Amino acid sequence: MAEHQGKKSGFQIPTLKSEADANWFEKASSRRSTEKLIRVTVDLDPELHRRLKIKAAMEGKSIASLIRDWTDQKTQELKTNK
Repeated sequence: MAEHQGKKSGFQIPTLKSEADANWFEKASSRRSTEKLIRVTVDLDPELHRRLKIKAAMEGKSIASLIRDWTDQKTQELKTNK
């Protein structure tokens, strides 16, 4: 614990860019209430996890939401109509 004292990470808490960013939790909550989600476990090295946490914070999202969005974008061509 002493090794962290006095160090500055340079990370600043991001500001919300729009009203849409401020409502991300409401959108995610409403989506979860209508969809059945499947839990997936992924092992990440500590550096990748750190970068993922920073990216999620910068976008005002949870890590899970960020991963869902990226996964959805990368698999659009495989989407089927329900």
